[in-house]
Amino acid sequence: AFDKLDEVHHQMEGNALEEAMKEIGYSLILNTMNDLPNGKALQRLDFQKDTLQDPKTSLI
Repeated sequence: AFDKLDEVHHQMEGNALEEAMKEIGYSLILNTMNDLPNGKALQRLDFQKDTLQDPKTSLI
């Protein structure tokens, strides 16, 4: 089932990913850690594209 996993898997540090995403205009909106039965953990990082609001068109 996981024969081709190495082709898509990339080990990385969460902090490095967060910094790289920030540089291209994304903000971290969710960071969770789930323990797995094999003693490892799965970290989920969700990002959202930053939007700049034009003060002339923003509703207050």
